[in-house]
Amino acid sequence: HLVSSGELSLRGHIDFAQKDAARGLLNGVATAFVITGLLPFLERAFKITTELSLLELADFNQPLLKKLSLEAPGTHYHSIRVSELAEAAVAEIGGNALLTRVGCLYHDIGKTNKPEYFFENDPQAGARHKSLSAAMSTLIIKAHVKDGVEMAEYYGLPAEVIDFITQ
Repeated sequence: HLVSSGELSLRGHIDFAQKDAARGLLNGVATAFVITGLLPFLERAFKITTELSLLELADFNQPLLKKLSLEAPGTHYHSIRVSELAEAAVAEIGGNALLTRVGCLYHDIGKTNKPEYFFENDPQAGARHKSLSAAMSTLIIKAHVKDGVEMAEYYGLPAEVIDFITQ
């Protein structure tokens, strides 16, 4: 503006700079609102998971985490501890600590279908398994993975988090 305007007054240059700064601020604010509103759609369209989405999933008021805490409190506590340990380990090696924390929070959600068969929820789980055949006991234990994946897909969890359930 200084070179091309031909104007010599300082007031004219200050007015131009103020208007330009105001336009820049307005543009930044408008862009932030548009991107925030479009972010969920962009994530789905491009199959990406942002840190913002992961932070939302880590909220204990999320339906699946709330269900886990109410129906399988021992598993909920176990998942929190695993997430804390894994997050610290992954941060130490430079991996995605937030994704690790969220994945670990959800890794055992399938146990909500039969929480009484898992010792962390009910100390009598061992007695329940003794009354079953080995094959049936194995099926119940293994089913929590399949059930967890189904629940995660139903609630729309990202594929990166579902991978923690299967692994």
